Amino acid sequence: MRNILLSFKIIACLLLSHQVKANTIDTLHTILLSKENKEQKQQRIARLCYNRFLRSSAYDQRADEMSEMLTKYELSGGPELRNFAKILIYRRKFELERANELLTQAIGIAIQHSEKIFLYQFYLNQAYVQTDLGNSLNAVYSYRLARKMAEELGNSDLLVTTDIGISDIYINIGLYPQALIYLDQAQEAYNRQNQRRASTQKMIYLNKAEAHFKIGQLDSLNHYIGLADKMNGSTVEADQDLKRAQYFKLILEKKYQLAIPLIKDILETGTPYYRNLDLWYLAESFYHNGQSDSAIVTANQIAKYPYAVSSLIRLNAYQLLANIAQDKKQIEKANHFLKLALTESEDYTLRISKIGDLASELRLDRMESGYISRNLIYRRERTILAMTVIVAVLITIVIFVFYRNIKQKNHFQKLVHQAHAEELLFINSHQVRKPLANIIGICSLLDGGQPNEEEIRQYLQYVYHEAKEMDDRLRDVEKKLNN
Repeated sequence: MRNILLSFKIIACLLLSHQVKANTIDTLHTILLSKENKEQKQQRIARLCYNRFLRSSAYDQRADEMSEMLTKYELSGGPELRNFAKILIYRRKFELERANELLTQAIGIAIQHSEKIFLYQFYLNQAYVQTDLGNSLNAVYSYRLARKMAEELGNSDLLVTTDIGISDIYINIGLYPQALIYLDQAQEAYNRQNQRRASTQKMIYLNKAEAHFKIGQLDSLNHYIGLADKMNGSTVEADQDLKRAQYFKLILEKKYQLAIPLIKDILETGTPYYRNLDLWYLAESFYHNGQSDSAIVTANQIAKYPYAVSSLIRLNAYQLLANIAQDKKQIEKANHFLKLALTESEDYTLRISKIGDLASELRLDRMESGYISRNLIYRRERTILAMTVIVAVLITIVIFVFYRNIKQKNHFQKLVHQAHAEELLFINSHQVRKPLANIIGICSLLDGGQPNEEEIRQYLQYVYHEAKEMDDRLRDVEKKLNN
């Protein structure tokens, strides 16, 4: 019986493995067969990797196979794809040091192969990893490199992602107005996109909600929570962020008792990336709710945790522990935590000054990018203006030639008409009037004498001959007038 059950399990695993393999290949196969350019295909493959390797473990053994398919379909980036998949797996397992080490190697390979899409993804993930390691300065620098690459690619979607990441760093270190500036930039870039993803808009709203929470603006917080709640783009991360925004609202409303269970739920079901942020607000809520012992335990967890703790959160944790010790009249312990808070404050100030310098460089990069963009627009407008002038000149020349041809034609027709008129005058004065004058002369002879019958017959023949000749001349005139 056990052997039968074991056989069923093996068959089920094989079928599942085959299905996973088929789904991966079919999806990648569709991308590779599309008529998009290289960068568009690689960007879609990168999104596929996030779904396959960062949010699931079912595809961990398929990274090499996906890389080989790129070579089969003559799309470059096979080595970069293999490294990218491994980096996402390390991030999912929270093996941050291994991810950071592999990122350094992968960036060198991508630079050597000029794979800009993967290079952007490596810089972006390096920023994520350095944020999780608590190194905000290096994270901002990596975001700067990622943003430069996004600008070089001219991809507004990548710019949105980068600006959201930079705003997240600024929120973590307490530079909330700067965070809102980058979120506004992300919104502008998002509005310029042809194809917009609702999940991206939702992320912008939720980050703005967090920034306004930190500033203490409840109305703005409620506004952006309402906008985010109406968006259809639902992902696990977005749902967790929306829950987080809900407890932000409860904290601002000083409803700590209601905020505590919501924060606990996020800590149990959420990802580890915002664990210490949630722990800090849980500790603060415990403290304001009169649960000092729970606040001490939670704050100590933050202080001792090596990763994903910004200097500001650790500083707040030390200050909270010092406040609790003072409340309990534990002066020595309060002094201990105040010294730790002072040390952390000095480190925080130093980091802020360095990040401020880097932020200035980011602004300079943006100004340079804006100058280049304006220069491109100016050159484009100058080209359009030059083409407009050329077209206008050509149209003027065509009109002039057309006008000249018409004028020459009219002049020619006038000359022809004049020649015809002179010819008709000549016919009238010489060829028509001559037989008419002869007829008049014959009539005068008849009128002045008494001709006999023979003479009259002779005169009538003369009259008939002259009349016939005059009729022929008149017919010639009629033909010429008709022509």
